[in-house]
Amino acid sequence: MLLLLVNLESHGTRSVEIKGHFAFVHFTGNQFPAFFWKLHVSLPPRDYERHIQSIVDFLVMRKVDFKFVNTEDDLFLMLGNSIPVGQIGKLVTIYPTSIDEARAIATMLASMLQDCAGPEIKTDRHFNDSRAVSYRFGSFFGENTVLTDQKTGKEFADDRRPAFHLPEWIHDPFHTAIPATGTSLQQRYSLRGIIKRANQGNIYRGVDAVGREVIIKEGRKFFPSSPENKLESRKREFSISTEIRSKGFSYGPQPLETIDEDFSTFFIYLFRPAESLHDFPAVHGPLTVTDSEPSFHTIERIMHTLILRIKELHDAGYADIDITDANVSFDGDNVFFLDFDSLHTDDTHQFPKTPCYWIDDFRNDSPQNRDYRCAGMLMLYLIGDYNYYISSTGDIRQGLRMAMINLLRLKINPRRMAVAAHLLLSKRPGKWVNETNRIDASRIDISQPISSLLQRIITTHDVKLFGTNTRLELHPSSHDDTIYRSWLRNSDEDWKKASTGICGLAGCLLYCGDDCSLLARNVKDVVFRELRIRHTVFRGQPALFRDGISNVISPYIDDGIAGIILAACLLRDSSLREIVRNYVSGISGLSCKGSHVWNGMAGWSLALLACKNAGYDVPSNTIQQQLESCIQYLTFKREALIPYGWNDTAEHPVYGDDVNSLFDVIELFISTERRKNRD
Repeated sequence: MLLLLVNLESHGTRSVEIKGHFAFVHFTGNQFPAFFWKLHVSLPPRDYERHIQSIVDFLVMRKVDFKFVNTEDDLFLMLGNSIPVGQIGKLVTIYPTSIDEARAIATMLASMLQDCAGPEIKTDRHFNDSRAVSYRFGSFFGENTVLTDQKTGKEFADDRRPAFHLPEWIHDPFHTAIPATGTSLQQRYSLRGIIKRANQGNIYRGVDAVGREVIIKEGRKFFPSSPENKLESRKREFSISTEIRSKGFSYGPQPLETIDEDFSTFFIYLFRPAESLHDFPAVHGPLTVTDSEPSFHTIERIMHTLILRIKELHDAGYADIDITDANVSFDGDNVFFLDFDSLHTDDTHQFPKTPCYWIDDFRNDSPQNRDYRCAGMLMLYLIGDYNYYISSTGDIRQGLRMAMINLLRLKINPRRMAVAAHLLLSKRPGKWVNETNRIDASRIDISQPISSLLQRIITTHDVKLFGTNTRLELHPSSHDDTIYRSWLRNSDEDWKKASTGICGLAGCLLYCGDDCSLLARNVKDVVFRELRIRHTVFRGQPALFRDGISNVISPYIDDGIAGIILAACLLRDSSLREIVRNYVSGISGLSCKGSHVWNGMAGWSLALLACKNAGYDVPSNTIQQQLESCIQYLTFKREALIPYGWNDTAEHPVYGDDVNSLFDVIELFISTERRKNRD
């Protein structure tokens, strides 16, 4: 139920109409011209509630038509930021029928409210020296918007923009009051334009007496105290900016002075010639420029510097920095904050919830963690506006996946999104600052060959060949043929337990390497025999049973087709080319259980990449599509990227190297594509 400020029933008025945010009071017999003088009363909430009854009683006694705000909700609305600036403060509007009546009413109201002052009404002039009563010339009730001079034919349009307008043929019958713009400000600074408009105070560009460019932030007086009160926030910002400057922090606004006027206080800062990051994605972003790699290097420099600056402010005791594209600039070497209007020294205030940089998950974070979360959102903005998706859906993980897939398409390793993932998902995102190798570690040697990559992947897994404790090694310096002899002696048992891929038949091939000894040749013969036995056709494509017992078809490196193909490609043995030719097409026709390299889709991609590097016709888009699917499988646990799959359980833990191996495969693919493009 709305709280009424005045009960009009006791006045016996002939007509009261509630229209919009106002109560209209009309007296029968009053006749109005299309254009005339209107009076306004502007007061802060406390004074309005104290005086409105007396104002209404006086106007009813005069039998003059008027409208006024009659509920608390509408009162605060008319002093808020959601209405046009030209309507701000017009709490009471009076429609006199003559100049004498207008002058008499204005004089009486000014006397009644002589100790009061309200928000300045930008379309009006103040009556004499009153700071609560003002007037303007315009159309009554909006019925006509153009006035024509009968003598000259000149026209005057009722302009409701925030400035006083008067037809040149109309004389102002009232004494003009204090100018709308403070003279002290005008004497010291020349205004050059408006940067941002706001009901409670604009931001201006200006020049001082010696030619220095400045930023002038206005805080208009007499508005309700609230988190949105510009005067209060500008005072706090100026004070904090001064404090931070005194502590040696030079990467924020430089305050100069304040100028206090009757209706506004102006806060002056030295202008820094640096553009915000707002236009970065459209002009310099990796999705826009031809060569995306330098663009991403720039983003990494921005993020590295930004996080250091955040830490400096946190160490000084401040938090809740407004970290957005509009408030951060980069000059090629350093990051600067354009304002500190949200900065605080405690966590008891209302923190900023800037659109596209806020989701409800941030609500329960500490102020320091919120700053790092916003930094992560800024990185996603710089890459290509992915913060918009996250802020719209609240799904951080899918937003990161989308960004990573597009980086892959740009031939940038998605591993470099680990910084954003850490900032957005870690319980302690500030820990990154003390781990300066986090970004550097995301870069690997792009010349890494497939054989060494596979070697490293294998060494992270407990690969036990054919039921023994012997660990697989790629091309060892000296061969230990004990395992081969054991296999040959017990082939009926051991071979049937062996997998098709690296853990079994392909592992045997790799273990033999290029050795031409009789034993090695015998082992290869056994392998070829088993391959013929296990051959099958699945969905029209050549395939292999994993072993001789289960009749399971596997595409993976550890126990399937990918392992055989990879081994054959790495050995570059002409006798093995038929194996590759027969089975390479069958990899993509099988389903997988995850994105892992060892036993997932990334392993297929590695095998196909080996085929491509060995001279086989493998479309690049096929490999890329598989790698994009791998990224879709990624999840984020324990403050890190990990592949989600069937073995992501306590009984089958995810190997810590799996995600790094995936990104290594991606990097190998990217370097191969770049080399191909150069050639």
